[in-house]
Amino acid sequence: ALNEEGMPQARDLQRVQSSQSRKRKAEEASVSELGEIKSFNKAKGWGYIHSEALLAKYGRDIFLHKNYIHEENLAMENLAVGDRVSFTVEFNEEGLPQARNITAVKRRR
Repeated sequence: ALNEEGMPQARDLQRVQSSQSRKRKAEEASVSELGEIKSFNKAKGWGYIHSEALLAKYGRDIFLHKNYIHEENLAMENLAVGDRVSFTVEFNEEGLPQARNITAVKRRR
């Protein structure tokens, strides 16, 4: 398509993931991580998981959303700051780490 000055104009652009980006997502998603709930807003259904190793790796805590909590005993209503969880990491379109497959870690007695 041409713009008002008759110059070529790109339309309907779509972001394409590079093979490196897809490889990174696949590698990260297959590794189970451990952390603890740093914050969680029950009304909004999101919060953050803290892990020293991932903070060092990514420079930030890991975002969590209620849709990725995969365990009945870790229902959103029961999620509390300090709970230990296991999860995998995937990246959103902006390249930021997100928690997936979130499950509770049983505490030793």
